[in-house]
Amino acid sequence: MTNERRNERLVALVIAASLALNYPIAFLFSEQGLLFGIPVLYTYLYLTWAIFIALVAAVMERPTMGTPPVGDLTGKQSDDA
Repeated sequence: MTNERRNERLVALVIAASLALNYPIAFLFSEQGLLFGIPVLYTYLYLTWAIFIALVAAVMERPTMGTPPVGDLTGKQSDDA
């Protein structure tokens, strides 16, 4: 994945998180019910927050194209194999 593509995905995730955690969507979960003893709104907010953190971590951990493998700082192939 190129850096430009990674940046596009991060911007898309920020926009999606902003929409998911904004008032109109969060208001849908503001009912008085409980889910596993936790109010539905709190459950929605924390699960959404955790999911977006995991997605950002997944995007950031994917290697970019053209980077050498871990442990190979020179970028050259060794003939030891």
